[in-house]
Amino acid sequence: MHDLDVRVNELLLRGRCCTQIMVQLALEERGQDNAQMVEAVGALCVGLYDGLVCGALTGGALAMAILAGDRPDGVLVAELVDWFRGEYEMIDCDVLTGDDPSVQFTRCPGMIAATYAEARTILQTHGLLAG
Repeated sequence: MHDLDVRVNELLLRGRCCTQIMVQLALEERGQDNAQMVEAVGALCVGLYDGLVCGALTGGALAMAILAGDRPDGVLVAELVDWFRGEYEMIDCDVLTGDDPSVQFTRCPGMIAATYAEARTILQTHGLLAG
């Protein structure tokens, strides 16, 4: 997980938000580059810029689609949501961060890496991780 943590921090330092990082990680894993997609998912940053659903979680669902090479089954996304709630007790960005911008560099990197790893695990468990 060390390499994943390092990459997450690199992307944060480049100004990417949680959702963008999740999509970028999945694209890189698939050997793909799609800057337009990464920019577009920026609309989901900071819980739709209103503190709603955490970008690590929405980005996790997007990463699952990229990694699987197809839209993930709703059951798989629900599995990711259940895992996220179990880990962090909530899903809203403003509650998770407490409206503290410094959390982006303290708590968020670990949440992003863990959520990405869990999205991969869910796909792998169901035999859907594209090769």
